[in-house]
Amino acid sequence: MAQTLRAASVARALAVNYLTFGMLSLRHGGRVPLRQRALWMHRSCRRVARAFQLEIAWEGTPPAAGLITSNHLSYLDVLAFASVMPCVFVSKADVLHWPVFGMLARFGGTLFVNRERRTAVESVSQQMEAVLAEGFPLVLFPEGTSTDGSEVLPYFPSLLEAAIRVCAPITPAAVAYASPGRTESGFCYFGDVSFLPHLRSLLRVPRAEARVRFGLTMQSFRDRKQAARELREHTLALRGALPDLPPVEGPVSTA
Repeated sequence: MAQTLRAASVARALAVNYLTFGMLSLRHGGRVPLRQRALWMHRSCRRVARAFQLEIAWEGTPPAAGLITSNHLSYLDVLAFASVMPCVFVSKADVLHWPVFGMLARFGGTLFVNRERRTAVESVSQQMEAVLAEGFPLVLFPEGTSTDGSEVLPYFPSLLEAAIRVCAPITPAAVAYASPGRTESGFCYFGDVSFLPHLRSLLRVPRAEARVRFGLTMQSFRDRKQAARELREHTLALRGALPDLPPVEGPVSTA
């Protein structure tokens, strides 16, 4: 019964999200500016996080602009970062076809990349430059895939080139999940895990917390390979410190 009620709550939140985007699209003649998409995504993800009963806690200063690089555990990472601040995401093209989150990502202005095609990577890199030049926080998961949380994979340097070319600030970050009686790997969407069974299992969790930690913003890198190494090292350090985050006073995601 609890799972059914949670699913209904998520469905209502999504319905409200898409209704508000439809109204936004009508207001802008079908061409919604990126800033409005990011604000819509921020409000929408807070609404969905509340429906999931996923509390969002963070430590450090969320950057107002520039690239944010983080480890990647789950589709919930999008809810976590977008609940903290309006931002734009870079995501693999497969997400477009996901239930629930595919449409949310597309309406929110996400940049989609097919990493197997070099021309596609360069095209997205140029789009990233444009977003960074406009002063939006842009979230990238440089591992290229999600993991079970036991490690942070080496970062792919290719999509870091955009930030280096325009001298954009880069902020390392880390994300983790916690819930009474459930290991973090239970939140992770990785490997051969199927989307709908994983989503159903999350709907059974009575209370959970996404924890985000932001590091110090950096700007001087010799090249993208150095950036990939150093940013990953910072994320490893931030991730190691995440369990020490103080408990939140209340669900940040309720506003």
